Amino acid sequence: RDRSGSDSDLDRRRQQLAGRSTISGHVESPAGALSIDDLAPSRSQQALIPSRVNLALVPAPVAKITGKGPHGPLPRRAKDGSRPSTIYARPVSREQQLSDMPKVALLIGGMGLNEGLTRTAINRLPPEVSLGFAPYGENLQQQANDARSRGHELYIHLPMEPFGYPSVDPGPRTLLTSVPPQKNLDSLHWHLSRFAGYAGVTNYLGAQFASNNDAISPILKELGKRGLIYVDDGSKGLSRATQLAGILGLNARSAVVSLDGDGSPASVLAALQKLEAQARHSGMAIATGSGLPATIEAIDQWAQGLAGRNIMLVPVSAAFAARRS
Repeated sequence: RDRSGSDSDLDRRRQQLAGRSTISGHVESPAGALSIDDLAPSRSQQALIPSRVNLALVPAPVAKITGKGPHGPLPRRAKDGSRPSTIYARPVSREQQLSDMPKVALLIGGMGLNEGLTRTAINRLPPEVSLGFAPYGENLQQQANDARSRGHELYIHLPMEPFGYPSVDPGPRTLLTSVPPQKNLDSLHWHLSRFAGYAGVTNYLGAQFASNNDAISPILKELGKRGLIYVDDGSKGLSRATQLAGILGLNARSAVVSLDGDGSPASVLAALQKLEAQARHSGMAIATGSGLPATIEAIDQWAQGLAGRNIMLVPVSAAFAARRS
């Protein structure tokens, strides 16, 4: 509240956001739509998907992996075992997975808050780039399906308590260490019901929350139960959440490079070079970053020369697929 005792504009905006749920109805997968489970097993049909191919992903929500929740539809495991993490993933061929070529994955966040900038990212970034959507934007389901129609795999940002909270405030319904687990689970369900079509969840801030096992464990367990995957941004303290996720049955990975330097294209390109070096060392490396104009421009230019540098750009979900001989 402001000094006069009335709600500030920010408070009123947060109250509006907290009361909304934007998903309505279910959409069945259209005939001929692709998911990672539809890839042919025959090696004769396992050609590498060419760079920058626009694979239109199925519109969301998909009925069999959508259930009811207190604030709107929620992702869930289907009766046949299908999971949102596979149904909503961008397809990657077996040959790509088995390739010895170093692989990099990018998760570019902040989508959904500015529709113009989100549209630029959807259109300019290679379709192999995964996009993270904030839960606070307008018209999120339409924006999400627009991104999926261009082939982008999606993740949803989960705001969690950072060090310095509440001076540093991620937004309405932030998951907090000071409230009972059931209240955090209710906030989680609110966030997850804001739109459909994401393969998994990524943190927004959250070092304080992630360092508290009692607070984060119920959240990670619930995400795993719903068939999602978890990607942390590699921030200090969050790797422990990734380790804990594995114990609780949630598939999780951590980014090793952040593209958010000083905001200049040069700093983004330097971070991308670091990502390539890490991929050559370990075989697969994930980077996270914010969808700012300079970042979008730098990634667009960088991606055009990947084939010549013997680097493969893949969606983030490819980092979760086990390598099989």
